[in-house]
Amino acid sequence: MSWSLSYAQEETPEGEEEAPKSVEAGAEQLASESQPDTDWTKQITKLNSKSEKVAEYKRIIKKMIKEKNSAQTKEQKHQIIAKMLDVHNRLKKAITEYNELAPVIKYRFPAKGRAYQRQYVPEKLQSIEQMEKEMGLDYDLTHLRQLVQRKYSTMVKDETKIERDTAGSFTQKEADQAVTKKRIRLER
Repeated sequence: MSWSLSYAQEETPEGEEEAPKSVEAGAEQLASESQPDTDWTKQITKLNSKSEKVAEYKRIIKKMIKEKNSAQTKEQKHQIIAKMLDVHNRLKKAITEYNELAPVIKYRFPAKGRAYQRQYVPEKLQSIEQMEKEMGLDYDLTHLRQLVQRKYSTMVKDETKIERDTAGSFTQKEADQAVTKKRIRLER
């Protein structure tokens, strides 16, 4: 320990020695310094448990959606839907608790909040219909189409621009070469 024991040890009337006052003060200081760390750890533990609950509820709902789609009778579907609504209500509660706890940690522990912000993102509540759509083939195809358009839209626009610019003054072969040169530049 880095405390200096400059105080002389005092003796009690019975001859027993007491601990120096500087050591007692140092122990109290150490306890007060470690207190925020334990508070932060408790809060992060709570946040992680809420995050795990949210993920678990989402997984359960997706499993129930699959069961509902494969159910044979309407009665089975209605039972599954009732269970889904119950789990969805619990999901709502878990998401609100998670989103309420996140800013508390961010502003209560600003020094450690920077690392926290990189790890935790606010959870968004989705309806059951949105979750069903995410699990379907239509969602996958739409998502892939948007990704392709976002990735390659500039290339297609540049190609049509070059073709319009070069249509009158070049031959088709020269226009194709200009387009390939433009593609090569874009890829770099």
